[in-house]
Order: sequence, then C-alpha cells, then structure tokens
Amino acid sequence: VGYKLHYRSWLLTDPVPAPHDVNRRLALPALDAYLQLVRQGGGGPESPRLELATTDVNERAADEVLRGFGWREREPFAVLNPGGAFGPAKLWPVELFAILARRLVDERRLNVLVHGGPNERELARRIVRIAERPRVVSLADAQLGLGLSKALVRRSHLLVTTDSGVRFFGAAFGVPVVSLFGPTDAS
Repeated sequence: VGYKLHYRSWLLTDPVPAPHDVNRRLALPALDAYLQLVRQGGGGPESPRLELATTDVNERAADEVLRGFGWREREPFAVLNPGGAFGPAKLWPVELFAILARRLVDERRLNVLVHGGPNERELARRIVRIAERPRVVSLADAQLGLGLSKALVRRSHLLVTTDSGVRFFGAAFGVPVVSLFGPTDAS
C-alpha cells in the first residue's frame, strides 16, 4: 500500500491516489498521510494523538529544578529548546532565541527555561547571557535525562523548539508547540 507518487505505482499492490485539491497535490503532515494509508489498506481508525507519561521520580526532579530557580509552584513558564541533532542547518540563531526569551518575559510575563542536551549546553548559556533577564534560566548545568525533560515540558505553558524530538513531548502533553524548521525542503 502506498501513494501513487514519484513513478513507484508499479511497485505497489495497492496504489492509493495522492490527496489532491483541484489541480495540485496536497501536502499532508506525515502522520496524517501514513494514517490515511493505514485506513486505505484496511486498518482501523487510529488516533494521531501521541501519549507520554512521567514518573513520580521525574516529577520530583522537576519540582527540585524549578524550586532551584526560585520559581513558585505553577508559575507559568516557556521552554526554549535551541538544539538539534543534525547540525547548524537545523538551528535557529542564538540571538533570535535570546530576543524571543526577552519578549516572553517582558510582554507575556512568562519565565523562560532554556533546555538542551549535553551538546547544547553552551548554546543555552549564550541565550541566557544575551537575553539579560533574571527570569531567563538554563538547564546547562543540570543532570538532564529524558524523564526530567518530559516533566518540565509537561508543566510548561509553551514550547518553542527546533526540528528535534523534544517537540513531540509538547504535542503528547497538550502543550502549545512552535517548531522552527530550517531549510529542509518540505516536498
């Protein structure tokens, strides 16, 4: 089962017409396109909703991190995730993340937590330095695992991230997500 695209129809036992709008092919999000193929192939309806969970240990670690920044319980904050595994082509400039951090603090009254993996610690530190706001902090010096990352994103009010796996945490927990994509060709 597959879409009739890119001259591969002859390889398919069950070719499916690509979604069209009058004279042009529609670009569907990948998840929707795959679920449409599942349905065309006889599969049942599947929910596109991602699901994740955190443990009590993850939640206690998040409590400790947020208290360490002097933030009150349930104080609204945004998470900025500036890194990405595929190098600089996927990254948004550090200076722009810093400007965004300042605006979130000044205009939206949000605290800002700059997240990043072990290879992005210096990026996080630079954003905090350039932002010049005490309410912009980073996790550059924290022992950061996936569980703690999930717990922090789950509690956030907004996630702004590059094209990285962290964006799925926000989607799974129902947190508004802004994903910044680089020069990758969408077609």
